[in-house]
Order: sequence, then structure tokens, then C-alpha cells
Amino acid sequence: MTQLKKDKIVFHDESNPDVDWKARQCYMLLIASATEIVSGVDNLWKSGPSEGHHTYPDFGQYMPVNYFKAFCSAAPFCWSPEKYWYEDTRDVPWDIFLPCLASFIDRRQKLIKTMMMLVDESMSGWRPKTTKLGGLPNYTFQPRKPVPLGTMFRNGVECISGIVVVQDVVQNPEQQSLKSHFGESSTLPNGADIGAHTAEVLWLVEGAGIPKSGWVGGDSWFGSTATAVEVMNKFGVHSYWIIKQNQHWFPMKQLYAVLKARFKDRPAGHWVVFHGTVSGVELIAMAYACSQRGISYTLCGFKTSRKNVPVIL
Repeated sequence: MTQLKKDKIVFHDESNPDVDWKARQCYMLLIASATEIVSGVDNLWKSGPSEGHHTYPDFGQYMPVNYFKAFCSAAPFCWSPEKYWYEDTRDVPWDIFLPCLASFIDRRQKLIKTMMMLVDESMSGWRPKTTKLGGLPNYTFQPRKPVPLGTMFRNGVECISGIVVVQDVVQNPEQQSLKSHFGESSTLPNGADIGAHTAEVLWLVEGAGIPKSGWVGGDSWFGSTATAVEVMNKFGVHSYWIIKQNQHWFPMKQLYAVLKARFKDRPAGHWVVFHGTVSGVELIAMAYACSQRGISYTLCGFKTSRKNVPVIL
């Protein structure tokens, strides 16, 4: 704040026909910084030869560094309700960011018609230096990720163009449980509540606006029989999933037993397929031996006009 007053930093420039040009310039520099290999804001403003093969970016020719730092401090609040502007940073919820995410999703829906979507997760890396959370409401730790600590997003990517059409930020468990579809009664025979991974898929399909007869697929975090059944019964969307940890209602042991019985100790390159119907949704469960020991399990959910579906192929 002291530096802000000292430099008389103001972004609304009434002396220029484009009164918001400074904010636009900062956004451009923010995007450009993602293509630079230097670490830290101050290094982006250095000029001349660097210690590597490239010269320093010299962003100072476009904007003073203190202007950019002031912009980065205020930019996250541009979409936020004013009531959060004056909150202590340690108490600021995800609500200051969610309007920006909602605007992003709305714009992508208007630009892109999504018929096929692949869902996954990504991590925006973050390593706090002065406080535990570094100003975030929460962060996620996933040791398997290339960047294990930070903000995790669930992503939906349109398959033809490869463009991200919908995103959801992973909040703390209490907030996640308040999102749509979580805890609703499922259409499975036992009527169990919809779990977190299935609710997330339903939210992404809904957010992307996939019409009936569309398609969605994803990895083992999202994949389960419940997911395949619910996404078809609620939205009429076909799906294909990798199955690993979410094994409820999935015949993993039976698939493995048939695979071993048919191909003994040399299953590599062979597969076994089961057909069945659960809650009106036709399912194809497959076990494929990608090597002598490695077996992949997948599940396809769909609906056809056929009345009789065989149990095992």
C-alpha cells in the first residue's frame, strides 16, 4: 500500500481514449509471462543477457514492475462481490474466484458445441512461503502429480478441438459436498447416494452442455458403474471409463477369473467382455491384458433399442 501511494498507481486513465489500457496491458504481460523461462516477477523486468541462452524478457519497456504487482494483487477481485474486497486474505473463500470461472464456462458454451468430452484433472502449482496456505482457501496435495501441491481443477476438454470447455476448482471436502448432484439418490438398484466422483462428472457434463446422445469419458478417478449409469439416466449421454478403485457394481474379479481360465498363464493381448444392464443402462465391461501381468479394466455405458442383451461374450 505504501508503494502504491508513493508511485501514485492508478489504472483508470482518463487522459487516454482507452481508459482501461493499463489493465489490458497487465493482462497481456500476465499471459506472456507463461511463455518465459525465468522464475519470479522481478526477473521478468530484467533486461540484457541472462545466465542461460536467452536474454531477460525486459517487460519494463511495457509497464513498470510496481504497476504489475499492484495489478496482480487486485485482479483476482475483479469478478468478486464487493463484500469480499475488505476481508482478511486468510478468510477469503473461493467465492471471489468462482464468478470468473462461471464467466469462463458461459463464454465457452456460447463459442463451442460440445458433443464429445474427455474429463481429467490438472494442478496449478503453489508453494506458500510465508503462511500455510499462502492466501488460498485450501490447496490439494497429490504426490502422483508432476506438480503435487496447489489448486486442483477438474477439467472437461472438447475432444475434436482439444479446448477446455468447463472447469471446476476442487475446494475443501465440506464445500465439495454442497455442489450439485452430490448426495442425491442414485438410480442404482440399491438407491445409494451419488458419490463425489460421479457428482463431479454430472456437474461437468451439465456445465459443458453436452446434449443427449453425446459422449463423455475419463480416467479411473471418475470411472465407475454408478457414473456410467447416472450420466446416461440423467442426461442421455454415453460414456467410457477406466475402472480401478471404484469397483462397486463392476465385475472385476469375475472378468479376471474368466480371462485366466481362457488364456491360462499367457493372457497378453487377449480380452474378455461382459454385457449387462443396470437400471436401464446397457453396460460393456472389459478386461484387457496389455502384458502378461498388467490388466486394464474399462466400462462403456450406453442405450440402444435392443431388448435382449447377453450376459457374457
